[in-house]
Amino acid sequence: MTQPCLIRPAAPRDGAAILSFQRAAISRIPDDIYAQPTKEAWWRTPAVGFDEILAGGRYFVAESDGRPVAGAGWSPCTGLPDAAMIRAVFVHPDHGACGLGRRLVHSAEDAAVTAGFSDILVSAALTSIGFYEKLGYEAAKTVSIEVEKGVWIGCRKMWKRLVRGCGEPDRSLDCANTV
Repeated sequence: MTQPCLIRPAAPRDGAAILSFQRAAISRIPDDIYAQPTKEAWWRTPAVGFDEILAGGRYFVAESDGRPVAGAGWSPCTGLPDAAMIRAVFVHPDHGACGLGRRLVHSAEDAAVTAGFSDILVSAALTSIGFYEKLGYEAAKTVSIEVEKGVWIGCRKMWKRLVRGCGEPDRSLDCANTV
């Protein structure tokens, strides 16, 4: 990187660059975690409902030299009225391990709290469970998500309380929009 990355809300014009860093990140996942055919299916469909997240102003990018290199978003969690879901967190491999993912997830969390949500969920890829644990997420259950007809990826449902209050969050994490 030649300059520090700026975190900003994504714009529709960023779509091609976002898809590019998402695909680059997926392609670098080791084959012993997700097999090549699985990664190729995920590469073709990195985030279900992404256009809606982008159009709703709920996706943030890290920009380096005027080009998006990482991103993260959120959406309301269908079926759990107090919960939002972290979505489509990807960092281009050339910009990894420098805190961009953490900064972007915090931006998405802050936006979800501002929108009135108290709990946040994530379906963490197997390669990112430790990342989310470092951010304070607690593991719930392991599930498989269909990324393309007949192609499934394993992931871990995780949750985090963003707003402190009475009662416990719903730990079933059966949010309808899981990818």
